[in-house]
Amino acid sequence: MRPSSERWRSARLALLALAYYSCVFCIKASMFACSWTQMPTFFGGLNYKTCLALAQTFGYAAGKIPSLIYSPKLPQERLRGALIAVLVVSGSCVTLSCVTPPWVSLCLVWLACVWLAPTWSILQRFLEGRRDTERIVATVSFAYIGSAGLCKGAAVDLLALGLTDTEAVAACAIFGTVVGVAAALGVAAQPPPSAADIEKRGRRQAMTSYRDQCGHLQAHFGFGITLCVAGYTILGSLRAYRDYFQLELFQAVGLAAGSSHFAASEVTVSLFVLTATAAFGLLDDNRHALDVILRVSAASVAGLAGLTALHQSGHVAGFTWIVGVGALCFLAYVPLGTMLFDRLLGAAHEHVTSALLNLVMDASVLVGTATLLCYKDFVQQQQAEDAAHMYAFFCSACWHLGWVIAVLLLASNWSLGCAVDKRRRMAASRNTGLATDYCDGHDHKV
Repeated sequence: MRPSSERWRSARLALLALAYYSCVFCIKASMFACSWTQMPTFFGGLNYKTCLALAQTFGYAAGKIPSLIYSPKLPQERLRGALIAVLVVSGSCVTLSCVTPPWVSLCLVWLACVWLAPTWSILQRFLEGRRDTERIVATVSFAYIGSAGLCKGAAVDLLALGLTDTEAVAACAIFGTVVGVAAALGVAAQPPPSAADIEKRGRRQAMTSYRDQCGHLQAHFGFGITLCVAGYTILGSLRAYRDYFQLELFQAVGLAAGSSHFAASEVTVSLFVLTATAAFGLLDDNRHALDVILRVSAASVAGLAGLTALHQSGHVAGFTWIVGVGALCFLAYVPLGTMLFDRLLGAAHEHVTSALLNLVMDASVLVGTATLLCYKDFVQQQQAEDAAHMYAFFCSACWHLGWVIAVLLLASNWSLGCAVDKRRRMAASRNTGLATDYCDGHDHKV
């Protein structure tokens, strides 16, 4: 039995990381609980709220470029400063956006998300490579499910107290910045993975040569990773659309979008996903966990399509559908984006950080989200904030794209499983019992 001190260490890290990442959503998510009806339109009729969604999406996309270059190579001693910097700069930008003209505020929101782009990859450097990584990540996942809804609900309550849209957003941003800095200091103070963690999961070292290490991963796992990234891109786009336009989805199914609905839906989703994803930590074998993550994710997105069909046929109520869509989206999204590559590297005995692979996944989602938003606004010409049209577009996307994602993930499961098995057979066939450590160029026992 593992000592209680080790379990408490993991729980402490999980709670501090949850507090930190919740503050990120306090800074960026509250603006989507506001209607912004007093704001002008842009680009021939594009409403301000859609422009905010595009500004955040393109900001994150632009920020992924330097993130891909620097985050996986950051030495351990610089991670704490990076955690604090991204939060302070982004919070300041959002706060300033509340007192500037509309076009300037959009630029500031874009800049805030440029700085927020590497946040998860930096935070994950503290979380990966542990026997409790799944449980820790499951706890942190409450931030971008439940905390996002709670932050929107808090913004709704501030609006009900008489604050304007900009005042409510500024209050949330300031609160998130102050609390987030304290949480970042706590995360950075926690001990690194233990020797037992390293024995079970492998050592997660900073990358040293993108050319050699990425080339190696591409040669052995490239096709499976590409399929997974494609499925994750579409899935992340659906999740982002639901997040950006949840207010309109509530309205379309006949519900008043008050703080209680935001909180009830997202807390329910987060508790379900937290429990389900924490269960992945019970899987001791990395190869088996790789299969389970991809198959559960594929089943979840297939269920997403089926649930939407039942809702449109009148068999599932509106609130239940919104909660169910969120639960199934995140049940696939969280393990793929946070656990899959840590398990893949562990199963294949690769001793390198998973940060770069996760950043590639995140960047692809941003491209997919931007494409989906632009398609809605410029191809479908749904530029007006019409809840009925936004709802119809989302239902159609869930039904048609859910099956596509499921096929891509199952194909990825087959490809990655074959690649890992091949690597294991190669290692087992060596008379010396040694395998090449592709991270540092030295031999080590498998």
